[in-house]
Amino acid sequence: MKRFTTLSVWLWVVFCLAAQGATAQVPLSSTGEPTVEIFRGMERRLDELDRENRAIRAENARLLGQPVPSSQPLSEPRIGIAADTVNPGPVPSSNSPPISDPSPAPSASSYTPGEGVTISMLNNTSKLNIGVNLSGLAIFSTARPFASGLPFFLDPAFPDGLATNTFDLHARQSTLYARFTGPEVWGLTPGGEILTLFFNDNITSDNYGLMVYYAYGELKNDQMRFAAGLQRDIFNPVTPTILPISYLYGSGNSGSYRGQIRFERYVHSDDGSQLTFQFGLSEPIATLVRSSVIDPLVEDNGWPNVEGRLAFGVGETQEFMGGRKQRTVEFGVSGVVGQIRITKPGAERIVDDVWALGCDLQWAVTDRLGMKGELFVGQTLGEYNAGVLQNYNSETFRPIRTKGGYVEIYYYLHPQFHLHCGYGIDNPVASDLAAGQIASNQTFFNTLLWDLSKTVQIGLEVDYRKTNYVSPLLDADGVLVMTQFLWRF
Repeated sequence: MKRFTTLSVWLWVVFCLAAQGATAQVPLSSTGEPTVEIFRGMERRLDELDRENRAIRAENARLLGQPVPSSQPLSEPRIGIAADTVNPGPVPSSNSPPISDPSPAPSASSYTPGEGVTISMLNNTSKLNIGVNLSGLAIFSTARPFASGLPFFLDPAFPDGLATNTFDLHARQSTLYARFTGPEVWGLTPGGEILTLFFNDNITSDNYGLMVYYAYGELKNDQMRFAAGLQRDIFNPVTPTILPISYLYGSGNSGSYRGQIRFERYVHSDDGSQLTFQFGLSEPIATLVRSSVIDPLVEDNGWPNVEGRLAFGVGETQEFMGGRKQRTVEFGVSGVVGQIRITKPGAERIVDDVWALGCDLQWAVTDRLGMKGELFVGQTLGEYNAGVLQNYNSETFRPIRTKGGYVEIYYYLHPQFHLHCGYGIDNPVASDLAAGQIASNQTFFNTLLWDLSKTVQIGLEVDYRKTNYVSPLLDADGVLVMTQFLWRF
């Protein structure tokens, strides 16, 4: 016990001496508290570390080939230290590494609502954009449409007047897409795009699956473009604004998607106007609607179709209400020539010539009001979704001549609220048709779109459709009410 008491006394003496020595080294204020000198020293050291960190970031950016951000002023004085008492420390010499922005370098990927995820690759020289659009489409119809859930025309009426009203609800118009842009090669920027739908193998199929809608690669600059793959036809490329992706096919809107190689040339004028030449070689048989189900013995004749278009856009591209970007007026004329081969029962073959002439117009009348449309005339155009999807007379197998078109007028009540109204008709020549074939198909459409945000859109469409048949089938007409909820990721 005595030894423990003696040891305790000695420890207490050592502690007091140490405390006295430490107190002697720290200047005290009149209140007995330490002065701010210690905090000044800490502040100077933090500023030095900040400069070193910026210099390291700048050197890393230089080694990676990234732009070095401009120097930023030192951070504001820290809370609790008066601005006039801060010593900024030594200034870096002229041969010191450049001071860089302390903010982190841009991330390798970014997400924009409604536009998907963009991934930067190959040291930011390439970009990959991936997105998803979820669509729920409901269709109420007073007469049975073909196809179920995606109207092209109406099935014939029953002789005894039986009701054929239908209801469909599906999400097959949902899409997955990817767009790629690569580094410049020989003055051209490479790229590509693919979009898939949740249909089985064509858009008239009432089954879910995964169908490639278009997929192509390209090389382009502001003067020209080369492209190859599954893409939109050069012939009559303007599309009406309706909810189902049948897009008035067979009812005034001609054109489809098919395998194709094309070349485009752009000629610019001083006022911003542009003259566009387009030329392409394309697959004669399109499988988007899959008319080969109706015509199982139809094939190409060993040659591609030839398509061409000449278009002129007036003035610079402008941004109008709703964020749409276009020239004030753009007018185009286009055409296609080719052949299809038909093998009849008994090994008899017939070759039908394919040809068409078309024109298209897009006109932004005001910031709110505009119109667009197409006209066409030709023969054997079932593969181009004209002639009400019919290529030839079902008895003689000779070509069906047809003519038609559509017009649409739109008005933006608000940047997020717009109305689209129009009419389309496809009118084959009656003398070219056999019994039971479709004589004409027409649609009046009214589409109201509400863009709640960049990601969500609600649509309402009311159509009146009428399909006329050659006897003995009966004509059909009906009203279709469609609603769609679209969610873009």
